[in-house]
Amino acid sequence: YFCNNLSSGKIISIINPNYVRFDSDSSVNYSQPNKTNNDIVYNDIVLNTDNNIYKTRDKVNLKISFSEINKPEKLKYVLSVVRKGTIKNYQNKIRIKKDFEAEKNPKFLEEKRISLTGIIIDKATGNPIEGKEIYLSGLKTEKQIHVVNSDSEGQFYFSLYNFIGVKDFYLTTESEIPNSKIQIYNEFLNSCIPDEKVKLSLSMTEKELIEEMYLNQQLSELKDSKISFKKLITDTLISQFGKPDFKVYLKNFVKLPTLHEVFDEIIPSVRVREENHKYVLSIYDEELNLNYNKPLILLDNIPVFNVDEILKIKPSLINNIEIINKMYLSGSKIFNGIIILNSNSDKFCRIKLPENAKFIKYQGFTNSEYPIFPVYNTNEEKESKKPDFRNTLYWEAGNMTADANKFFSFYTSDNCADYIVNLYLINEKGIVSKRTKTFIVEK
Repeated sequence: YFCNNLSSGKIISIINPNYVRFDSDSSVNYSQPNKTNNDIVYNDIVLNTDNNIYKTRDKVNLKISFSEINKPEKLKYVLSVVRKGTIKNYQNKIRIKKDFEAEKNPKFLEEKRISLTGIIIDKATGNPIEGKEIYLSGLKTEKQIHVVNSDSEGQFYFSLYNFIGVKDFYLTTESEIPNSKIQIYNEFLNSCIPDEKVKLSLSMTEKELIEEMYLNQQLSELKDSKISFKKLITDTLISQFGKPDFKVYLKNFVKLPTLHEVFDEIIPSVRVREENHKYVLSIYDEELNLNYNKPLILLDNIPVFNVDEILKIKPSLINNIEIINKMYLSGSKIFNGIIILNSNSDKFCRIKLPENAKFIKYQGFTNSEYPIFPVYNTNEEKESKKPDFRNTLYWEAGNMTADANKFFSFYTSDNCADYIVNLYLINEKGIVSKRTKTFIVEK
């Protein structure tokens, strides 16, 4: 958000009010609802199928009935239809060897969403460097900026906004730190906890079921009849800084030879001056009649602190320039205005970057997807020789309200067995309710 008068806090502008974005401030605590899986919320929910016995590749119609007293409760639901016996809650117990000694005072990092951790050290001595500002910026479609300080052990921790897939990021420090090196910690532990092997105990019925499932899986692979999945597009680009106060497209103006002249002639709110044989930029806020020194400068979303390098860029390489002429607060960091240069170059206009700067690819969340189950509407589809030995006949998750009956439909497979419908409902208080219904599939 922006604050026009940071000392008194009289005017605050909220950017993207409909977009929820948590700050990475460690003082913020996030609470989870109490686990109340044993609590039964709805005793009057009824699951019904149109039959109790079906043939292979038959259509099943499922009805979920609510009573009047539940209206208009908002619920999240998970509905699954699986072969009976294929789902069982096994207690996963790890037996740690007696001679394994855990760290007496372990340091646990606070994990919020996607995180990135690392350390900044002196390359010559290997000693950590304390109290330095580390910048992390997302590139291309992942435009996010974060700033943290290295702690007494030289370590830093970033809590990133959620993103999908592998994205490109850029790491650097505010000032050139001689002989410094930024290292990123591995996302996973490289060593294994020594454990004692626990023998898996299966009944004869379970062994037969596993053998049958394995055979069905091989047949599906052979005939290429696996279930396909459709991805949900959830990765969207939203500007972190909101609408700029001033934006100019250079193609709309007379071509100027240098960016120095562009700032002087086209962007009056930005002033270029020389201090100690180096150029610096400042931003003028007309509303408050204030001049902000050392604003944040972004070139294709990477922070640049060497103004001399910026002014070397040819104006023909710049598409547009955006100016935010107010103080911008991000976590505990205050930016004295922001200058954003968007170029048509994929090499950051070939400016000289700090020696300790680092480009990395980082894995985010896997895109959400849901299964697409076979449909047998015609006789030709039902008589197809393509095998269908699914143990999961249907799966769906979403939102519903307890104000009317709900209907679902799906098709049975070639797998003759008893099946169970599992319905989990979660209300706004986080309380879970479960209902089940069984039916039979035969030839």
